[in-house]
Amino acid sequence: MKKFLPWAVFLILAACGVGYLVANVILDQATASAITYLRGRSGNTGVELISADFVDVGITSLDSATWRGLEARLRLTDTDIVEGTPLVAVGVGSVTVRLVGNGRAVVEASNIRVGLREDTSLRESASGAPVQSASFDGDLFRTELAVDLFNPIPGVERAFRDWVSLAQTGQTTSSAEFEGTARFVVRDTDCEARIRLEDEGRYRALVLNTDDVRLLASTLDQDLTEAEVSLIAKTPIRAPKLFAIRDDAETTAADARRQDTAVAEDAYRHVLWSYLLTNEFDATFAEEVTNAHEEGSTSNTEAERRMDYHNNGIGRTFAGAGVPRSEILSRVMNDPRVIRAPR
Repeated sequence: MKKFLPWAVFLILAACGVGYLVANVILDQATASAITYLRGRSGNTGVELISADFVDVGITSLDSATWRGLEARLRLTDTDIVEGTPLVAVGVGSVTVRLVGNGRAVVEASNIRVGLREDTSLRESASGAPVQSASFDGDLFRTELAVDLFNPIPGVERAFRDWVSLAQTGQTTSSAEFEGTARFVVRDTDCEARIRLEDEGRYRALVLNTDDVRLLASTLDQDLTEAEVSLIAKTPIRAPKLFAIRDDAETTAADARRQDTAVAEDAYRHVLWSYLLTNEFDATFAEEVTNAHEEGSTSNTEAERRMDYHNNGIGRTFAGAGVPRSEILSRVMNDPRVIRAPR
């Protein structure tokens, strides 16, 4: 009997090895099928999955599997980061899925990089404000999701939709955890800020570090009120455009004044700023942004503040009426509704 024991152990180990290899092959094929499925369904989520691939996948323990070297290319069809439908490159060092019981699984991704490719759609937004590139890097992303081992596709699709929503709006209803760095370029200036997911009532939201927002404002020579710092920090997906649009309005108004001293620079700056914000986002958000500037300002007189509020409203009106940008300066100079000096 003893002489058969080594053979029995060998056969058991061999069977386990074969089972392991077979399981990995099945997992590899299942992953390829899931990618094909998501490519066909992704158009309904606001993101087109162009391609996706991975280096390898394997069972790492009795209750977990790890995918390494994931890469994907997507096309955003709805985003506040840049205009158009830019290509997005996603790279992830590894993703581990671990079953935790009760039909739940924990997903952990490490060494994450999401970059928007620099192309024509990145170079110029609808407002004309240049946002030259943007990327988000993270050391770790963790979330928990429902999964059915016998029919995992619906759970994967739900998770994909939630992650797409996070990328588009900066919000998620999941219990996801994320810390990383947001990077973008405005006026050939490299901008960087720490970013993380925080609880915001019924959902979790991406939030920029407020100290980093203040530093970015100083780097870009933008004088932000504390209300503006808070607003930008809480809308990180829109932050690149917010900085770029403000820079555009300030630079354009200053250039116009240098070329013609008759130009009411302050009025032009406020009308144009509000006009660009409205065209890029909507009138409600544009008013929220400009109000944050006026409400937190301590240097303006009451008359100056009334003038700025009024001209911000004129900018929204011009945008709503479809006035082309090329006519804004002329309107500021000649439209009797525009207030050109405090009164």
